[in-house]
Amino acid sequence: MDPNTVLAFHLPRYFEIPDVGLYLKQVVKYINDILSPLGLPEMTASMISNYVKQGLIDKPVRKQYDRALIANIMVVAFTKSILSMDDIRSFSSLLFNGEPFDQAYDDFCAAAENALTEVTQVNEDHIARRDDLIQAVVRAGARQVYLNDAFQKLKHS
Repeated sequence: MDPNTVLAFHLPRYFEIPDVGLYLKQVVKYINDILSPLGLPEMTASMISNYVKQGLIDKPVRKQYDRALIANIMVVAFTKSILSMDDIRSFSSLLFNGEPFDQAYDDFCAAAENALTEVTQVNEDHIARRDDLIQAVVRAGARQVYLNDAFQKLKHS
């Protein structure tokens, strides 16, 4: 992945998301187009429909996804490869609890961009050296242990 692409990456802020009501296929294309520079697994229409059925995402009104639903789907798309469905639900509840929805979403976007910038700048040359890869894998594993523990504590609080 080109470091310049990652450094230039921008998650749309709440008021940059279309507010015209998008149909499911349009939402899938919109989300995938935005996240494609990161190489994250693509979203599909059936995945989003499944998230709605499971109550992870609210049901669209007249089959149209508004700005808030699209923002919520963006969070799910960004986190789905590292969190379980239950943990995404807990994370979303925590993220959007107590703050205005638009501000909470924008905070998430800023945190994601900052983390991507930090990781990219640390590994600017993008040469996969053995020791760097070992450290990256171990850190990712340690963060996963932390996340598992944190979400378990959330469930029991």
